[in-house]
Order: sequence, then structure tokens, then C-alpha cells
Amino acid sequence: MAQVTIPRDVIERGELPPVCAVTGQEADGTVAVQFNALPPWSWVLLLVGVIPFLVANALAPTRVEGRVPVVRPVVERFDARRGLGMVALLAGGLGWITTGLTDATWPTWPFVLLTIAGIAAWVRAYRSFVDGQPVNGGTHVRLLGVHPGFVAAVSGHGRE
Repeated sequence: MAQVTIPRDVIERGELPPVCAVTGQEADGTVAVQFNALPPWSWVLLLVGVIPFLVANALAPTRVEGRVPVVRPVVERFDARRGLGMVALLAGGLGWITTGLTDATWPTWPFVLLTIAGIAAWVRAYRSFVDGQPVNGGTHVRLLGVHPGFVAAVSGHGRE
């Protein structure tokens, strides 16, 4: 997979060529995306806990929202994986809570596995989708893991 750097205003206005960023096929629509640039020190907050890290993410100084072209199957795959992850996380969490509240003697490892599977499904969903980060003080966005066909289309876009 490749990467490409695009001006922020092009992404915000959704003026990218109609080529799927994930597959390189002709895109049949766009999807809303949001990219954050977290300060490098914010990852240390994970040692303190997830909540402080999430607060730092919500308050990220550089945030870019826009639209990226994709094909419908990519969106459907993303939604399915994210949904599966949510179900597994909820089932695992409820299992842990139930085990703790009922003083059950049965093992909790199935709930640990469900939680791990849920996290893995979420990570896989987002890793197979459009990823990026604001660069150059937020004036541009670097799209990561995009299809080479998308890179070629973006490079030639506006020259015709």
C-alpha cells in the first residue's frame, strides 16, 4: 500500500478524484473521515489510563474532517467488522461483570477471549479503512495505506 499527501481544503471539500482510496476501483460514493494529530506525549497517558488518553484525543489541536472516495463493499466490510467488534466487546464485558457480581466459580477465560476478539475486530476494521494524519501544521493530510491507483489518480487530478 502507498501513501499520498493532499491539501487539507481538497479533502474538506471532497474534491478528490472518484477512485476508491482502498481498492483503486472507480468509486461509487464518498465516506466522511476525520483525522487527528495527537501530540506525541499523549501516548504516555495510556500508562495512566484509557480515559485520560481519550480526553487528549478529543482535545487534539489539529483535526481535519472531510470526504474520501470509496466503493460500497469497503464501507460494508468496515461496518460489519466494527459491529462484530462491538458485540464481542459488550458480550465480554457483560460476562466479566456477571461473573464478578454472582461470585460464579466458572471460568472467565471465554470472556477474556471475547474481549480480545472484539478489540482485534475493531483494529482490523480501522486498519482496512482509510487512515491518515494531519501534517505540515494541519495544512495537509497524509493518507496512509491507500491503493497505488488512488495515488496515481490524485497525482493526475487537476492536470487534465
